[in-house]
Order: sequence, then C-alpha cells, then structure tokens
Amino acid sequence: MEPSYKDLLLEILSIIQYREKEKFATEFEEMNRLEAMANSIERLPQHIQDEIVAKKGDPEEIKKYVPQDEHIEEITMVSSKALAEFLQHIAPVMTEEQKEKIAHVMLREQKDYL
Repeated sequence: MEPSYKDLLLEILSIIQYREKEKFATEFEEMNRLEAMANSIERLPQHIQDEIVAKKGDPEEIKKYVPQDEHIEEITMVSSKALAEFLQHIAPVMTEEQKEKIAHVMLREQKDYL
C-alpha cells in the first residue's frame, strides 16, 4: 500500500521536529480536501453549482456530479501543490541535514509512484 500524503507529511514534520505533527497533518489534509472539492464544484455548470449550494453542499449531492476518480485526482493534485509550497516555505529555516533527509524521503516517494 502506498503511503498517503498525510504519512509523507508526518515523516517530514518528524524530520523538522515539529511538535504538533498529528494536528498539523490532519488540518493540512482537511484543507486540501476542501480545496479539491471546491475546485471540482467550480468546474461544474452554474445550475449544478446552484443545486449543490441549495442542498448545503450535501456530500451525496456532490457525488452525483463529481466522479470519485476525478475527486481523487483533484485531491492528489492539490495535496502535491500544497506539500511543495509548504516545503518552499520552511526551506529557509531548515538545516542542511534536514533538507537532505527530506530530499531522500521525496526521492523515495517519487520512485514509489513511478
């Protein structure tokens, strides 16, 4: 089984010795999920968007219009982008050793996805 982005993020947070890893990773994952859902809904025709809004974003209503594979693809894209932005943001304060460890983890993950 492939590690999730949350697992990868937890490993990176461990490397940089972040104190509240689980909380941060859970919130990070939730933000990515919400952004992916918003992106998917924005691509739908306006009348369908209005219908989803009228039903207060009911997940079952959304599933009618956003195929599961499309949703997963969007979450993957959003998560990849968010992780890259996070790494860029923290890079200036990381030690060379931390950067090397994270680079090793990222290369390992890249090989796993190929």
